[in-house]
Amino acid sequence: MPVCNLSFPARSTDALAQWLAVRYAAAAHALAAAEASPEKEWRRLREFCGDIVELRRGDHSAERLRLEREWLALDRANTDQAREKLFWEWVKRPDVREKLFPNQRGGLSRATIEKIERELKLV
Repeated sequence: MPVCNLSFPARSTDALAQWLAVRYAAAAHALAAAEASPEKEWRRLREFCGDIVELRRGDHSAERLRLEREWLALDRANTDQAREKLFWEWVKRPDVREKLFPNQRGGLSRATIEKIERELKLV
């Protein structure tokens, strides 16, 4: 017998879980109506209860995973913003600027000023 190895998208498994819950409810209702003995009815309902607990546990796990992913995405975004802010504060430090731009002096060089004056015919 071939084994079907399908991986359902999250929405497909949600729909399947809903369908299964409805089927369990219908089956429990039908069994309750068919059982003559209240003890047998309760025993059957307890059997269903275990399956329903597992189904709900899966729902809760999926929701917990979704929330954890949202928190992780938010945390990453906040971390990136904080890192960028810290970077720009770091770049403003004079000792760091000296390392990043070792040949840069304050203002224009004398040669650059003379070139500008010649080009503008100020001299």
